[in-house]
Amino acid sequence: MHIWHDTVDAPRRPGRVSPGEVAEITVGTWPIEPGQSVQVLWELLTGARSRTGGTIAARWQRNDAGNSYWTAQLGPFGDGDRVTYSAAGASAEGAVQGSAAIFRVKPAHAGRSANQRPRVLATPTTRTPPTSTGSCSTSSRRCSMTTTVDGHG
Repeated sequence: MHIWHDTVDAPRRPGRVSPGEVAEITVGTWPIEPGQSVQVLWELLTGARSRTGGTIAARWQRNDAGNSYWTAQLGPFGDGDRVTYSAAGASAEGAVQGSAAIFRVKPAHAGRSANQRPRVLATPTTRTPPTSTGSCSTSSRRCSMTTTVDGHG
């Protein structure tokens, strides 16, 4: 059994966890086999420097392209909390453990939601690509070239 998380096909949502939000951890396993189980092991270091942790059983969601996908929910968390988690799996072949991932809980930027992109303040300009023209004289063995940028040569 192979296990992974925090990838394009097995993401954590939201990517940036804000205070009061629950993080949904998606875990992928391969191959698809009956009798598999997946857990998410987690540890929390709060802003007040206290530690706690635990294990949450992940729920099977679907099979897709030879892989199984599972989800577990962690949280909610407080501002400044630091969460470390990893995925562990078991099958008839034995137990496996994935690598650890860490996130810090931070508030969304003031004045906009966590999913809103910042405004672009600069206006893009259209530039004409430079053009070059040239000529060479075989009798004088000289060449000349003129480059024009944005209509100015």
